[in-house]
Amino acid sequence: AAAHKYDPKNPWRVYDPAHFPPALANDTVDITYYTAPLLEQRLGPLLGFFNLRHGALAAVNRRTKFTFTCNFDANDVLLVRTQVPNVLKYANGTEYLAWNNTGGVFCYAGVNDKYWDVPGEAVASVRGDVYNKWMKTFVVPSNATWAIYDVAGVYAAKHTGSGAAKALVDSHECFDFALAAVRALRTLGANLTSSVLHRNVAAWYASADGPPRLVDYAGDEVVRARVVAFYKELELNVRSGKSWLEFVVLLLELLELHGGFYFHSGCCKYYKLQLAAPYFGIHWTGVVV
Repeated sequence: AAAHKYDPKNPWRVYDPAHFPPALANDTVDITYYTAPLLEQRLGPLLGFFNLRHGALAAVNRRTKFTFTCNFDANDVLLVRTQVPNVLKYANGTEYLAWNNTGGVFCYAGVNDKYWDVPGEAVASVRGDVYNKWMKTFVVPSNATWAIYDVAGVYAAKHTGSGAAKALVDSHECFDFALAAVRALRTLGANLTSSVLHRNVAAWYASADGPPRLVDYAGDEVVRARVVAFYKELELNVRSGKSWLEFVVLLLELLELHGGFYFHSGCCKYYKLQLAAPYFGIHWTGVVV
């Protein structure tokens, strides 16, 4: 554990969780849920005032005091290119979309209380054998299963602001990771201290008569050209530095021009849907784990 000691001078040193010391079977390990204002390292507490936050889990072995924090984060820290791609050209002149929506699971020694809002929220106290299984089956292999960062999902418009709503297309971001980690603990037999945790939900809202429909971007040249044209307009707007109001006006024009919205998900999936007011929202809401 000494090799993974928290260093306040270098709190963001990343460690491979495969090398973390295992617990003894009868140890007790406390799992805590932490949040912090989104982009706090760049913007300070500003976005926290609007309930825009980042989430993580920490584990503390009561006997050894070994502690680590683990979170899922986008490689594009400003989250711009996770939502709007670069439009590039192949050698033959054909345009294509290049996304930077990769992500990674990062584990750090200790808990950086200068960043995370402490004391956090207790999630569970588990036996060492349960903790070891959780590390082996969820935390250690997570970088293979959590490689894409999708900040928003698609929801039915009637569920605006509801944390209980089932997504039509899931997001894949920091809170999704933290909640998946908690659910993995529960599956292994952990008794959760809290059954409801709060998170951000970023949602595009689909109308009842235009739910998300998967389109064949890879195999249909006509579809691909339409998707590229849609995002080319958005990308030009982002690069030109126009205001958010101008962006909204452009988006409404594109919805009319293209007969809907093309939503990008995962590595290379595109869904076409009809947006319904309020079109997009970010909410801070409780969800059952």
